[in-house]
This record gives sequence, C-alpha cells and structure tokens, in this order.
Amino acid sequence: MKAPEPVDNWDGVLDATVNNKVCYQLSGYNPMQTEDCLYVNVYTPVVSKLDFFLNKSRNNLDIKKLLVRVKVNLVFIIFLRNFMLFVGNEKNSKNTNKAVDAKTS
Repeated sequence: MKAPEPVDNWDGVLDATVNNKVCYQLSGYNPMQTEDCLYVNVYTPVVSKLDFFLNKSRNNLDIKKLLVRVKVNLVFIIFLRNFMLFVGNEKNSKNTNKAVDAKTS
C-alpha cells in the first residue's frame, strides 16, 4: 500500500444518490472495487429512536428495501478490512506495505 497523499481542495457537490465504490471483497470480481473506499453513508427517511444493526461482512445490502420496510436511520462506515489491507498489486509493488513495515512501528 502507498502512504496517504494530501487531498486537493474541493468545493463541488457530491451526488449521493449513486452508490460509492466498494472495498475489495472475497466474493468475486466487481468493477466498482477499489482501495479508495473509505466512506460514511447516512440514510435517514425519518428521525427515529436510537437503534443499530451491525453488518460487518457485506457491501451489497439492499438499502431501499430495508428503508421502506423499517423506518430507521442507517449509518454505514465503509473501509478495507481483513487481509485486504495487505494486498498489493504490480502498480504499487515497489512501495512498502505500511501495515507491516518495521520502520513505521
């Protein structure tokens, strides 16, 4: 993995009506998969009491059906996890993996 890079200034509008990229999964190929997948998605049809559901294994939950059946606020934190943190590719193979680099610990 490469070290984080500074972000550029941005003052646009994010189209939040489309799904974001998804983190790499073991379930197979998906063209939307990427390492650039740290997002916080908030779905709120109504203000409700505090309840929560933790879905830590899938990115393909059908949000629309869930929101129609149960009026809840949903917050999803999307991030890389498991061994996917350590996977590299040919494009960045000369960079060290900061997760296991002894110099950074």
